[in-house]
Amino acid sequence: MSAFRGQSSEKTYLLKVAHNRCVSHVASQVRLRDREALDESLPDDKGPEPEASAIGHQRQNALLVAVRRLPLQERQVVTLFMEGLSYQETAEICGLTGNHVGVILSRAKARLSKELEDV
Repeated sequence: MSAFRGQSSEKTYLLKVAHNRCVSHVASQVRLRDREALDESLPDDKGPEPEASAIGHQRQNALLVAVRRLPLQERQVVTLFMEGLSYQETAEICGLTGNHVGVILSRAKARLSKELEDV
């Protein structure tokens, strides 16, 4: 951690590094693919009703596609929120204020709700 300057917690620093590595990885993978592929390795429910399992899988895929369509900053905030980070931790990682994170998250949720209302 030679680049760690102590301006934030170690947790925030490590999350920022991990986040940046993930962004770089995703960007390189997108350049390699001609089309966007869904994660087909998601575990299927072993419930008694295959129809319910299929609907759940369809909703999960729809959410994944909808999140991928968000602008980069909204996608970053939503992803970190889904990982359980607080507004302040998300703000430190993304270089924003806590209030701005709340605004971005609110707008992203509205977009996702609108896009997913048919699913």
